[in-house]
Amino acid sequence: MACAVACDLDGDGDLDIVGGSEATPYNESWGVAWWRNEGGDPPSWTRFLVDASFDNVMSVAVADLDGDGRLEIVATSWNDHQIARFAYVGGPRSLWIRRPILYSFTNAHDAECADLDLDGDLDVVGINSTPGGVVVCASDGAAAPVWTVQALSPPMAGGKAVSLLDLDQDGDTDIVACAMDDHAVAWWENRGGSPPAWAHHPISSEFGGCVEIDPVDMNGDGLVDLLVADATDGAVYRLLCEDLAAGLWTRHLVASSLAVATNVRGRDFDGDGDVDVAAVAKIPGRLAVYEDHGGAWHPLDLETDFLGGWALACADVNGDGDLDILAGASALGILNLYENTSHLVGAGPEPAAGGLRLAANFPNPFNPRTTIAFTLPETETVQLTVCSPGGAAVRALLETRLPAGDHRVAWDGRDDGGRRVPSGVYLCRLHAGGRVLMRKMALLK
Repeated sequence: MACAVACDLDGDGDLDIVGGSEATPYNESWGVAWWRNEGGDPPSWTRFLVDASFDNVMSVAVADLDGDGRLEIVATSWNDHQIARFAYVGGPRSLWIRRPILYSFTNAHDAECADLDLDGDLDVVGINSTPGGVVVCASDGAAAPVWTVQALSPPMAGGKAVSLLDLDQDGDTDIVACAMDDHAVAWWENRGGSPPAWAHHPISSEFGGCVEIDPVDMNGDGLVDLLVADATDGAVYRLLCEDLAAGLWTRHLVASSLAVATNVRGRDFDGDGDVDVAAVAKIPGRLAVYEDHGGAWHPLDLETDFLGGWALACADVNGDGDLDILAGASALGILNLYENTSHLVGAGPEPAAGGLRLAANFPNPFNPRTTIAFTLPETETVQLTVCSPGGAAVRALLETRLPAGDHRVAWDGRDDGGRRVPSGVYLCRLHAGGRVLMRKMALLK
């Protein structure tokens, strides 16, 4: 498995899995597939093939591109040289139809979706390896979208990954990308307009060969940092944003001994309030979690014989309130779910019985609705707010006095003005009894 994502694809309230396979010397590519979550603990799964002929799949994402309320699959094919979307057409066999977004995109490697021009529909951003560069495919918003393609400059030789988020926290979606051959990480600032104008900002060119990035606030200062997997160095680094306007970033090693590191994710796996790191490597194959203990990284190997390790995703798949890990190895032809338990990833102390508690939202990631659960030890005046990564209020969900016990509140992905917010990471902030608890939520479109 080269790529995987957890999402509620069938809209039944639990998280399913979408994946794509890479052709290797050991296994042939079988294209795009999805696994339906049948429930249970642990969950059981039913596999459905989406498109067996989409060859050498490098990335998958999910989004409602045509606005019909149903998620589609967006994938890139290295050998078919294209970005395509797959729409569900029904039937007992789970039938899908492929609709290309961008042809002749040589060695397409990654694609993500977001509303870049704030016109209410989703656009697609892709990156390819040869000759290498970032392209924006703007949708016209029709039921069968027509795409206007804009190539961003400068090119990026050996382009590997893109990530879409509001990096400068000005209300629109920016683009972050990395390239292996250029040894570089850079971002493009969305200057607004239709189509948007883009300003290029280099971040770093000191990597051996960066292949994956994950934006996350690693140190809690309100600025989005970047985790980088470097295949050439066999390492994972964090790029800390010290001053975005000045272009000041500092590089720090998280882990080495990851020969051909391929993927990385930063999440709070143990629930202690800081960001841990999950990383996967391709040769000879390794999957590990690096737990943050006050700036010192404590490794825990989940797999040490994981040849072709590549796919990596994090989500609360079984709905028990903590983050699980989904990882795949293309050479072995496997996709595994690693359930987060106290003996798997070292957990912090449990809240005292009857204490104030803010649970992880479910589902997470979500689109467009998620439920937030919290527990009050006694009657309190409660403020529950959705915030940007920088702490700016996005949506006031609750401000009232509540009795002791368990409570649930839903968020529909809209701000206080009723507008849908962009994809990205948001903070859920609970203020009660003189204490403030926070959780990160990921909105995917």
